[in-house]
Amino acid sequence: MSQSPSLRDLLSSFRRNTDSYVQHLITSQTTLLPEWKPHPFLEHEESLKPVLHRLQSLRLPAITQKNGELNKPNLLLHDLGGKLFDSLENRRRVKDLFGDGKHKLLVNPSGSGKTRIVLEGLCQHWGLYLTCQSIFDSSDMLSFGSTDISRIVTELPSQSSFTSFLPDELDSNSFRLLQQNWDITKHWFTAALLARTVLFHQFLNTAISETFPLGADLRRRWLLAQIQPITVFGSDILNSFTRDIGTTSSTTDIEATFVQIWGEVTTLLYTLDPSLNASKKPTIFVVIDEAQDGVSQLPQAFMSGLPIPSEETRKKRPVLRQLVFTLTSALHKVGNGIDFAYIVTGTGISRKMLEEAISSATYKEQKIAFIPAYNTGGFDYEKNQREYIAHYLGQDFPDSKIGKCLCSRMWHWLQGRYRFTAEFLALLIEDAFQRPNTLLNSYISLFGGFDPTDWNVSNSEFKEEAPKFSFSFSPLQFDKLTGAGPGKGQGRIAVIDSIAYPFFMRSLISGDSLGDEDQTFIECGVARWQYSKEKASYNCTISEPLVLLAAAVLISVRDGTPLYKRLTQNIDANISSKNRNGFEAYLAYFFARTFGKTERLGAVFDLQYSAAEALADYDATLVSLYRMHDDSPLVTQSIVLFPGRDNHSYVKSVDLEDVNTGFARDFGPVEIPGPLGEHVNSAEGMEDWLRHRTRTAFCYPPQLMGPDLMFVLRLTKPRQSSVHYIWVAVQAKLYRADKTLSLKAAKLKDAIRSVTPDRYFLNENDKEDYRDRNKLSEQKANQEHLEARDRVLNAMEDLENREPSAGPCGVLRVIASFPQHTKFSMVSEEQTSADRYPLSSLNREYLMARLQHINPTRYLARMDELDTMARRSSAKTAVPPVNQKTAQRLEKITPWTRKKSRIDIETAKLADIQDQIEYVRIHRRWKWVPPAIWRINGKECKAALSEFVYDMLQGKYTIKADVTNNNKKTTQDRAEILRRLVKRTDDSDGDDHEYNERVLALIEHASGEGEVDGDAIVEGMNSMAAHQQRQDVEMKDGMEDSTLKVDVLEEDEPSRRKHLKRKKRSF
Repeated sequence: MSQSPSLRDLLSSFRRNTDSYVQHLITSQTTLLPEWKPHPFLEHEESLKPVLHRLQSLRLPAITQKNGELNKPNLLLHDLGGKLFDSLENRRRVKDLFGDGKHKLLVNPSGSGKTRIVLEGLCQHWGLYLTCQSIFDSSDMLSFGSTDISRIVTELPSQSSFTSFLPDELDSNSFRLLQQNWDITKHWFTAALLARTVLFHQFLNTAISETFPLGADLRRRWLLAQIQPITVFGSDILNSFTRDIGTTSSTTDIEATFVQIWGEVTTLLYTLDPSLNASKKPTIFVVIDEAQDGVSQLPQAFMSGLPIPSEETRKKRPVLRQLVFTLTSALHKVGNGIDFAYIVTGTGISRKMLEEAISSATYKEQKIAFIPAYNTGGFDYEKNQREYIAHYLGQDFPDSKIGKCLCSRMWHWLQGRYRFTAEFLALLIEDAFQRPNTLLNSYISLFGGFDPTDWNVSNSEFKEEAPKFSFSFSPLQFDKLTGAGPGKGQGRIAVIDSIAYPFFMRSLISGDSLGDEDQTFIECGVARWQYSKEKASYNCTISEPLVLLAAAVLISVRDGTPLYKRLTQNIDANISSKNRNGFEAYLAYFFARTFGKTERLGAVFDLQYSAAEALADYDATLVSLYRMHDDSPLVTQSIVLFPGRDNHSYVKSVDLEDVNTGFARDFGPVEIPGPLGEHVNSAEGMEDWLRHRTRTAFCYPPQLMGPDLMFVLRLTKPRQSSVHYIWVAVQAKLYRADKTLSLKAAKLKDAIRSVTPDRYFLNENDKEDYRDRNKLSEQKANQEHLEARDRVLNAMEDLENREPSAGPCGVLRVIASFPQHTKFSMVSEEQTSADRYPLSSLNREYLMARLQHINPTRYLARMDELDTMARRSSAKTAVPPVNQKTAQRLEKITPWTRKKSRIDIETAKLADIQDQIEYVRIHRRWKWVPPAIWRINGKECKAALSEFVYDMLQGKYTIKADVTNNNKKTTQDRAEILRRLVKRTDDSDGDDHEYNERVLALIEHASGEGEVDGDAIVEGMNSMAAHQQRQDVEMKDGMEDSTLKVDVLEEDEPSRRKHLKRKKRSF
């Protein structure tokens, strides 16, 4: 069929107008794209001359700015078909996608490199490039690709006979509406196909006449005509030509002309490549990029099924289905001279929809398969990212003064999809390296919604604010995750939260399945497909640091559980299979908040023995230490975690409205250093952290090593310039104290051993000389343990400016038990001091008070109070009362006074001494004194009992309410004598659990002046009697001066009996 005159004239006019451009496109020796021009700062900065020379040698294409400046390079189009992408991995990716000539659906999130892969493929294979990228107005222009398809879709609803919302059920009338929609899109999409075919015909014809050799360069030039039409032709000629064809021609003429010209294209391809024949046909790849926009547009305007009336059940389809249907219908009619295959890229695209569209267009009943493809790659290894940076900035840049810090931070934050790195690199070049780290901070902040604190602005960087910029791809589309239907949004948030939270606390990447929501997570930019060597397949994972941290912040601030609340909810979780302990994570957060600002070491830790004097007055700050290489200078970075008006001194009052609640802050930006901690599974990984090869402040060591948590503190003293560093090794014990007040002696010994460096990686039976073990298998295991220990100890000894008072490796050992107490009195000082390293427990009062104003408020304090109530009501630890019979007998004795000499007491009968002690228990309400049933007895105990009675009469154990320091000393004296007065229940040394429990139950009362809340000492006393007892002036120990209490005991006999009668009435 011949062309209509108007269409024939239109084609002739198009060829005349574009002939010179096509001629230049094929014959030009230039790059064909505007070339990047350096910023003036880059030209004049002497230290950056090597970088400038490297960039200029690459002849980078530029992104044209509206003001005409060409300072920003276009890295996406640089070196298309060249050496940059010519690695073995990239060649394999292109081959997997294009090699077999089958339909492919390339899926991965925005910025993952899908477009660059298909562009490389189109440099090796002939093809047509179309993009569905949305435009808001038909006059908008795209920076990449023609707007022809986007304009058609935008203008469809304005067509008079087009229906945007079809009914769910079709009858004869509604099918007519569907048919009209099909006809309109067929007309315009075929016009777009014809426009490309005419230009392709002209390009091939010119290439043959110019005898341009077949190869990647020729196909690259054809590709540039499609992806940069404005640059190559001065305007978007494909868009304007499509509009002209569709406006002036009928659908029939368009289809007929397409068939004719496509046949000529076939002949030209065979002419250009003589190796082609009937058994080796060329394949034209039809690339539809950004196809997700074609899915989101006009979702109610089309339906599945054949383009004829039928009884089949039809489903609503978006405009992408109709684009594929129309292109397939046209290409299917052009004969067998050329094969064609689709490469569709995007997210949220149904393979079934694409397959159904092709089957319906070709009337084929056999299955048409769209093969999913995920292999886009990424910067998942630091070496690959550094090589990419060095390709642009020179091989010396990563080791330069600027590059060392910047490359390290780029890996720390931007590992993962390509665009994270490529887009920042383009911004860096545009800004001429004036403020590289400031720019990276701004880049991270814009994407993640938080400010990174792993680097502070230095004097060496340009202080002016970083330039404004926007992303060329969509960051996290968080709203899509939360706005899905009842329950779905919360479920998706829970999935991401379960992955982002462990990453922030421990740098753990979950291998758990994302369930049936993987497509949604990909579409929202959260997840991506990665190849798993272990599973030998592609898995949908959420694994990129920037994404995980951004998600963690967004979830906590907007839609999920605030971080601190999450920590308290999981505090008692101990998931051994996943190496997660909730109390360890809580402590890491606690230490980060505590030492984020300088805090006195002795305020946080109860330092024992000689360590208290040596370390207590140091000011301590949490730091992360990092070296790019083992011979590189050590970089010290303070860890700033959620700064704000949160008062760091727990003894001061804090306004609740001024306190951060984890991520969910009340004002200002969220500020984090990246992942807070790092979970390590091996001695090798532990050595890496100890030698500062990673950036995390906290380390969760391997279980075999011993400590649960490790970090480094910088130690300073006021008005002193010296700086020292100390390792802190923590053993975390979250043991409820509802039945037992303190850690058992055996558990405490194990805890101390676990944080003692000489015992790292060694089990209880290991020997210093492994040959002392009996079995060869035991010797081998013992030897491996010793090697692992020595490996980490050597690394710890290499800590620069190590605190000299902290032992050979500079380690502070910390036992952090809660709510149970840590009582080092159960372990001899000789045993612990022999370990050579300072020992401490975590100050319980500080621990409870430091974060008590964060919601949930007073969390640890309330836990402790509940356990105390439960424990005091327990039969095992409740102090037994004095029975009525004993109380009546004691009325008849004469109480001793301070005038009683030591000799008189020592020569008194043992029974009289015991009675005097029991008398004091009742009348002073000293519940801390051991009851008779718990107290030592026997001739061998008389000396200890006599000493106690003498000191008691002299006022040693009487608390003076007006002298705080004396109160503390008296409490310590009470605790010390209790350990001698309580009898042991067996012959064990320190491991007598019942003995320890009784001592600790009494110590709980030792800090009070008298009994709390009227607790009765005498059996059978009711609450009124207890109240009366509390009102007796002569019995209120600690409420008045101690001399008054002594005087009561020194009264004459009549007065004393008068007091006893009054007391008896209250029994």
